[in-house]
Formats: sequence, structure tokens, C-alpha cells
Amino acid sequence: RPDPKYGFAFQENYRGHMCMGDGVPWIPLQLDEYGYRLPATSPAREGTAPADVVLVGGASMAFSYGLPDDQTLHAQVARHARTNLLMRNAAWPGFGTHLCWHAYLDRLEGRLATRAVLLVQYGDVPDAIPEDPATLPVPPTREELFSTFDDLVVPQRGVIARSLGLGNNPSFLLAPVVRMCDRGWARLGRTAPDPAIVRSEPTLPEKLARWGRFVSLVEGHLRARGASLLVVFLPRQGAPKEYYGTFRTSVPPGVRQVDVHRDLHDGFASLGWIAAGHFGPRQAAAIGRRLAPEVDRLLAAGGK
Repeated sequence: RPDPKYGFAFQENYRGHMCMGDGVPWIPLQLDEYGYRLPATSPAREGTAPADVVLVGGASMAFSYGLPDDQTLHAQVARHARTNLLMRNAAWPGFGTHLCWHAYLDRLEGRLATRAVLLVQYGDVPDAIPEDPATLPVPPTREELFSTFDDLVVPQRGVIARSLGLGNNPSFLLAPVVRMCDRGWARLGRTAPDPAIVRSEPTLPEKLARWGRFVSLVEGHLRARGASLLVVFLPRQGAPKEYYGTFRTSVPPGVRQVDVHRDLHDGFASLGWIAAGHFGPRQAAAIGRRLAPEVDRLLAAGGK
């Protein structure tokens, strides 16, 4: 649904389906009362209260687009961890990590006894983070909104979408079909968006510097509340093994991080991508197995 602060936000208590021709024919989707994928719990362990751990950021990859609830990334972490976890997923398709963090503050902060946050990055170029990462960027205009968001929402400027009167339709089922139609129309010569609405961006070194300041902000915020931070770099289809090399060096010293892309690179593709480059079930399970011991160690250290 349209949102004045973020441009758009995902509907609380949404019920629907995800679909895509590539391995995702008709997958039920249910969002919780905060507009996020349903939480996942570790297998029953007597005598231990579950620790609240939240996965924040990572766009549609961390959202686990195309996967049912019991196969999502956060469900796999909960399944393989030795610690009793209540894993929550604060990732939204089309949202960078910085925006997801602010949405987490708005929707979940104070409602959970958060013990740890997994700050997830997908892609080797940081989001367009403001110079002051404690602030949000200027919301997109209607012309900018829904132009490219992981094939999940109808583009605002799409000819097919407008002709059908769909506007900002939030359907996870209808949107990919309309996007494909609009792409076909574009190939027939539809003009590109007005250059006047394209915003200038900082240079890559400045983006990396802003990312570092953002991570420091998140780490300090969590530490002041007795919680821990782990920065996670997710696998990207077709990228070289050291894809995140430069990005990783911008993480402030002392902040825990794990490069899942590098660690699982060899043989990861053979586990099977789905939905135009999203993680398949076996890939999600492999990521969960890699992250689970990191979460165990993070919680055992207790923020130290």
C-alpha cells in the first residue's frame, strides 16, 4: 500500500500468493500484524525461553520470495541453531537495508525483547543512504514509485497497469504478469522515464563511507539496549567469490560479519535458484546452516 514515509509499505495481515514462472507456480503468502513474513521458532526445547532475533534488510532475497514459510531463510536459521530462537524477518522486497532498519524501528522496536539483529546486505553497491544515516531519504514521487521492485508490484508508470486501472496494485500474483506485459511494450518502443525525475547519487566511495556510518549507528543503537549485531552478506547469482571484498572492508572494526556469498560460493548454484535468481529451498537451507552457528556464538557472547 502507498506510504507517505517510505513510498510504499507492505500490508499488515496480508493474505495472498506469490507466483513466477521460474519454480514458483502458486505459493501462499501470509504477512503478520506488522506486515512482515510470519516468525519462525526453533524446534521445541524444554526449559529455555526463546531469544528474539530479527533479520533486517536484504530485500526480496532475505524476504525469501518464492519460498513457503517453513523454507524461508529465517526459518532455516531457527531450525539449525542450537539456541532456542524466535526468528523474525523484517525484510521487504524492493527495500534496501537502510530503509528496512528504519521500518524495523517504526514497527518492531519496543515491541520485542530483541537479543540480536542480523543486518543483511544483498548486492555489492550500498543503498542510497543519506549523509546522516539516522534520517530517511526523501520519499519517491509518484513518478518514481514502483518503477522497478523485484517484479512484485505494478509499476506506477506502466502502460498496461494504467490502462487496466490497476495503479499501485499490491498483488503478489497479478503484478509479475503486468510487469512482463509492460516489458514487452517497452521493447516495442515505449519511451524511457523522464530524465528530470532521475535523482543524482553520491559516488561509490561516499556510499561506502555512509554505509560504514550506518552500521556504526545500528551497532551503537543495539549495544545501548543490550543487543548484538551481525552483518550478513548474502549470495548473489553469477557473482565472483570475492564479490563483497570492498564492501566488507567498509564495515567498522569490531562489528561481527559473515560473507555467506564467499563461504558458500563453490557449488551453491547447483543447489538451484528459483524465481529469477532468488534462493531455492536447498540454497536457503545451506544459508540457514551457515548462519545458525554464527547466531549461537553471537547470543553466547551477549553483545561483548
